[in-house]
Amino acid sequence: MTLLCLMIHSVPGDQAAVLLGPRATPEMPAQVHGEMGLDEPLIVQVAVSSTPVLTTTV
Repeated sequence: MTLLCLMIHSVPGDQAAVLLGPRATPEMPAQVHGEMGLDEPLIVQVAVSSTPVLTTTV
């Protein structure tokens, strides 16, 4: 998940706009940012995406 988080941030431009494509309304990227946590700082996103991996017991 951490790798995926870092890959999302390696995309040039707004990640939500790239995901939604050219037909997105102005409100749609803001909604995607909130749903995916892209409005949080990168370190918070990495921590949140790493938490399930670090807390899983086998």
